[in-house]
Amino acid sequence: MRKNILFIILSIATILSLFATAAVCSFCGMKLDTAPQDESFTQLEETETDLVEEESAEDKTTNNTQEINTTQQDTEGEAPTIKLKISEGPTYSAADDVCYYRITAAVTGSPTPKIEWSKDYSNGTLGEDVAQINLTRDNPTYALTATATNPAGSATDSITLSWGCDAPEAKPIVKDIAVEKSISGYIIVDDQAFSNPTYSFVGDYSNDKEIYTFLTFSISDLLDKKHVTIKDVSVTIPVDEIVGHPQNLTQINVFVTDYGNSLELADQYKEEVWIQTLLPTDSLTNLNFSNSTLNIEMQKAVDAGKQRIQLTLWPVSYTPNASGDYYRFTLTNINMRVKYEVSE
Repeated sequence: MRKNILFIILSIATILSLFATAAVCSFCGMKLDTAPQDESFTQLEETETDLVEEESAEDKTTNNTQEINTTQQDTEGEAPTIKLKISEGPTYSAADDVCYYRITAAVTGSPTPKIEWSKDYSNGTLGEDVAQINLTRDNPTYALTATATNPAGSATDSITLSWGCDAPEAKPIVKDIAVEKSISGYIIVDDQAFSNPTYSFVGDYSNDKEIYTFLTFSISDLLDKKHVTIKDVSVTIPVDEIVGHPQNLTQINVFVTDYGNSLELADQYKEEVWIQTLLPTDSLTNLNFSNSTLNIEMQKAVDAGKQRIQLTLWPVSYTPNASGDYYRFTLTNINMRVKYEVSE
C-alpha cells in the first residue's frame, strides 16, 4: 500500500518535473530576433550621424564663406561718398575786394578717404574737409571740385560758386604825377640838348631845325603796391605861348621812349613806341593825349619795376621859312594823371 502511494507520488513529481521542463524549454528552440533590430537602429544612427556631419560641413562651409566675405570687406573697406555744401558765404572782404565762400565736404568711407580740392585759397589752414574760394570782379564764378579717395574707390562732387556779395564797386585810385624837371627838356635836332629848362618847345626853331620835347615822370609811388592795374593814363600840356605858325607842322607825334637819367643830344635817336598823333593849329591851347597804347606802356613800366616813364614829342613836315614855328610850355605846368586799381 505504501509502495503504491510512493509510486503515485513519484509519478506525480515526475509529471510535474516534465511540465516544468517543457515550460522552460518551450523557449529553448527559439532565437530572439534582436540582430535585425540592432542593425536597423545602427543604420538609423549612422544616417542621422551622416546628416549631422553633412549639416555640420555645410555650416562650416557657410561660416567659412561668411568669414571670407567679411575678410574681403575688411580688406577692401567701404567705398567713399562725398557731398559739398556751403558752410560760409558769400562774404565780402573789403581789404582785398573779394567775395569768398567756404565749402565743407561731407565724406563717408572706410578707411577714412583723403580729399583733394581743385582749388583752396586757405591752403589747408581750415582743415582737410574745408576749402575757401575767393571770387574777384574779373573772375566772378568758379566751379569747385573735390574728390574723396580710399583703397575701396573714389567719389567726386562739384559746386558752382558765383559772386553774391553786396559790395560797392571798386573805384580806381587817381594820382597826379608832375614832370621830373631835372631830366626833362628839349633838343634842337643835330644842334644842342637842353636839360632842366624853365620852358620846353615843340615845332621848328628859327634855323629851321626841329625841336623835340623830352618829358620824364616819376612812377616810383606806384611800385609800393603789391599789384597795380592801370586803368587810364592822360597827359595835359598847357600851351602858354604860340610862336609863328605851328599849323605849318602837319602833325606832332607822341612816343614813349627811354633816354635814361640825363638828356643828351644823342637821345634824339632813341628807339620809341608810337602813342598818338596830334594835329597842330595856330590856336591850340593844350597838347592833351590819352589812349590804350599809353595805358599798356605804363602797365609794362610798372610791371617791370621801372622808376619812371619818359615821353617824346616831335613835329613832322614843317615849312622851312627861316623863322620859328612852335608851341612853348612851362615844364612845371605839365601833368600826368594815372587811374589804377590795387589788388593783393
